[in-house]
Amino acid sequence: MREVVFSGGEALMHSNLWKLCSILREMEIKITLLSTGLMLERNAKDIISNCDEVIVSLDGSQPVHDKIRNIPQGFEKLAAGVKELKRLNPTFRITGRCVL
Repeated sequence: MREVVFSGGEALMHSNLWKLCSILREMEIKITLLSTGLMLERNAKDIISNCDEVIVSLDGSQPVHDKIRNIPQGFEKLAAGVKELKRLNPTFRITGRCVL
C-alpha cells in the first residue's frame, strides 16, 4: 500500500485519527484527508504534522455552499481553515472537489 485516503462524514471527528496517521507514517504511506472543511482551522497543526494533503468539499459560491450543506457560515469556516493551513505551511497541498 502506498496511499490511504481518510473520508467519512468527517474524518476529523474520528477519535483515533492521529494514532492511525502515526502508524501509517511509520510505514511511509501517503495520507490524504477528505474534509468538509468545518474543522480544519482547529486541527490545522495536527493536519500539517500528520497528513500529506487535504481535499475539501466545495459546493459552489458562499450562498450555494452554505445552502447545500445547510450549515450557516460553512463556507467561511472552510475558508478560514484553508487560510490557517496555508499560514502554517504555504506549500501544503490543498485541493477541492465538487459533485455536479
